[in-house]
Amino acid sequence: MSRISIGVQSFDERILRALGRTHTERHVIEAVESVRKSGIERLNLDMMFALPGQSFDEWEGDLKRAISLKPDHISTYCLSFEDDTPLLLRLKKGCVSKRTADEEADFYLQTWHILEDAGYVHYEVSNFAIPGRECAHNVNTWRMQEWIGVGPSAASQIGMRRYANVASLDDWIRGVETGKPARKDEMKLDDDILATDCIIFGLRMVRGIDFSELEARFPNRDFSREKRIAESLADDELAIFEGKILRLTEQGMLVADEAALEFMV
Repeated sequence: MSRISIGVQSFDERILRALGRTHTERHVIEAVESVRKSGIERLNLDMMFALPGQSFDEWEGDLKRAISLKPDHISTYCLSFEDDTPLLLRLKKGCVSKRTADEEADFYLQTWHILEDAGYVHYEVSNFAIPGRECAHNVNTWRMQEWIGVGPSAASQIGMRRYANVASLDDWIRGVETGKPARKDEMKLDDDILATDCIIFGLRMVRGIDFSELEARFPNRDFSREKRIAESLADDELAIFEGKILRLTEQGMLVADEAALEFMV
């Protein structure tokens, strides 16, 4: 194991209670200390922003507290209200409110500037790392290479197949013991699917995508349509398209998912 990721979300116990989280700042510190003592050098902290009742000053305080623990990697995510969660129920009851798109964008920009000022390289929409400590697994995934996920709910992409293990621990164990892995969402991949996914996920990376690399990897694939979309994004100042390299601008990063959808067939 080369890196441990800790789901901190926030150091503010009031906000953690609003999220339904049971850990405290002391638990986070103890977890970080345990990782350090174990000899594992690489540490990621997962942080969340635009949380219920969270101010910009409180988010800045959370980030600075995270930085003070000296992780080599920090992942930051905007709060989303998932189906079948207590938080979504509280939203529907009016107990919490969702931030506006403009507020979320302001939180995003604040995040990027604070972490970059602290020496972290912004290498993907939601991920920052000390130079040279970018997550190799994440980069491998965004480039649509191969990976194997182990354990319940873990996803894999290997041998031109993509699948996920079932969520049930009992069913997963039974599959391991019988030699018949319990999987779901299996699909066969081809060059067209992989090429499109390379663009969609590659756009999330600050370095962007290089059509020269894609043309070399998928020599039978015509990228004319994608290049026209790239030019359109550049015209809208959401991206920079120079030579064969396409990368999102700061404004484009704020709407990265919407920009990626343009490339969906």
